[in-house]
Amino acid sequence: GARGIEATWLPLGCDPAVHRPHSVPRDLEVVFVGHVRPFHHRRRQLLDRLAQRCAVHEAQGVFLHDMAARLSRGRIAFNASLAGDLNMRVFEALSVGTFLVTDRIENGQEQFFADGEHLALYDDDTLEDVVAHYLARPELADQVAARGQRLVQRHHTYGNRVDQLLAQVASRTPAREARS
Repeated sequence: GARGIEATWLPLGCDPAVHRPHSVPRDLEVVFVGHVRPFHHRRRQLLDRLAQRCAVHEAQGVFLHDMAARLSRGRIAFNASLAGDLNMRVFEALSVGTFLVTDRIENGQEQFFADGEHLALYDDDTLEDVVAHYLARPELADQVAARGQRLVQRHHTYGNRVDQLLAQVASRTPAREARS
């Protein structure tokens, strides 16, 4: 970097033991599990716009297994980043196996996930069209969700992140003999 410090980005991840599918009916069209606080203006606007076109279920203050159960009920999991961040909801919803619709960001997302392959991306002006497209094509949404789930459970778990961290430490630590 500019100050001569080597840095490696370790993104968030999922815990498949917690973020797992639950055997519940997919009885919610679009589900959002997360906070919509007064300063979340864009997220609130997007959810309100979406609610004019389909049934949107919002759940705040729901965590761990309860969150996974709620996400499991959705045909679509909705995400809107706060500041272009690749947030936990992306990894968690994918791990649960619910089809994810998330905003197109340029902060590492494109390194890991492909639009229409693992999840669906929207721009603020295309949100309703993207959601309608996949609600009308549940088999396609299920196929994409299954690929996204396999990807995160293989490569984006917290266990993977620990392994990556340890590999980084090992690659930067001189061998014991060299320190003698």
